[in-house]
Amino acid sequence: NTGHGTNVAGVAAGNIIGIAPNATILAVKVCNDDNPSTCTNADIASGIEWCIQYKDDYNISVISMSFGSASSYSTSNPCVSSVFDVDLANATSNGIALIAAAGNTVKTDGIAHPACNANVTAAGSVDKTDVLTHSRSDLLDFVAPGVSINTTDYLGGFSSVTGTSFATPTISGAIALLLEYKDRESSETLNKTQYENALKKCNYKYK
Repeated sequence: NTGHGTNVAGVAAGNIIGIAPNATILAVKVCNDDNPSTCTNADIASGIEWCIQYKDDYNISVISMSFGSASSYSTSNPCVSSVFDVDLANATSNGIALIAAAGNTVKTDGIAHPACNANVTAAGSVDKTDVLTHSRSDLLDFVAPGVSINTTDYLGGFSSVTGTSFATPTISGAIALLLEYKDRESSETLNKTQYENALKKCNYKYK
């Protein structure tokens, strides 16, 4: 819905000191302005393909996806296939990190697609006391604050938002910093296993 992207961008690189405050944000619109928004597979595919095509022109290292399916998936209920799975694989092979929201259905045994995809880092949320909130399953990779997050508002000023949509850009920003550091130090690119392992070294055990 209108304003969601501004909220997400503020968490990633906003002027309330986002996780990666000097990062450049490219907004790629793949959802409509309805409330709730709908995002077609074809539009998502086109958005990912655009990022791959212009990766070098705009130095695109991370695609942060604060959207997901209503259905939920786990190891025992494998991730559904979609027409843009090939685009997720292509983005990964082109060195672009993919991070997606686990979902807000508050399930304890399933996360949304595309977060469940093997090429994607699944982002869940915790509240300010580190208690897990919203959707999760054994496919969840990381969690970040996602409850009552103060961020930029598209009408100006700031607003408080809640959901895995707002945990996602924190994890995306952290991965962007890791990729930038590695590239600056050695001109090398970290793959998905490497940047996830780097984050896990400072991971905490949540309730």
